[in-house]
Amino acid sequence: MRDLVFIHVPKTAGTSIRKALRWRTMGKIPGWDRLCSHLPADHPKIKRAMDMGSNPITFAVSRDPYDRAISLWRYFRMTPRQRLRFPNSLMIEQLLRLTDFETFWTEVNFNRFLRGAIHFRPQTYYINNPHVRVLRFENLQNEFDALMDDTGRPRIRLPRKNNSEARGERVDPEEVLSPRVVKAINRIYRRDFEILDYDMR
Repeated sequence: MRDLVFIHVPKTAGTSIRKALRWRTMGKIPGWDRLCSHLPADHPKIKRAMDMGSNPITFAVSRDPYDRAISLWRYFRMTPRQRLRFPNSLMIEQLLRLTDFETFWTEVNFNRFLRGAIHFRPQTYYINNPHVRVLRFENLQNEFDALMDDTGRPRIRLPRKNNSEARGERVDPEEVLSPRVVKAINRIYRRDFEILDYDMR
């Protein structure tokens, strides 16, 4: 059975994968597998993990940038006590509550904001190594099944965890993705569209 190194990109079903594989802690996992939450692939801890173990497969999940932007918005407008462990979470929550969806994405200075808001950083900040196997959120169960097959593990049904749509306010993509918002998201996450092969509107 091949080992796994999982790079948990924020808001790309990472909690579901952790629960499915019963990974509950950072770092050392029973056996050898490694969970690397919110760390880029070029981080020394991940580089060491990729060089160890039994021919490990390093993987992450990517998500359509527009869909991820909406999910981030919902998540940080939920009850703040669920996020107190995250750096700058209260600052982010307060900012999102003071602005509507369009104002947030079009008028916030993201060059400054992203320095402290790790959840909002582009996916390519985390997935920055060509040896990382990228599963697509939009076809996740099928691609996760293939990953389990390749590592010699039984297939696992992914649970729906940390679902911000179910717990937060509903947002209709067709209503909130105005031309101004689309232009802003295209600019902020340009490399995600280009490198992870998602279509810009």
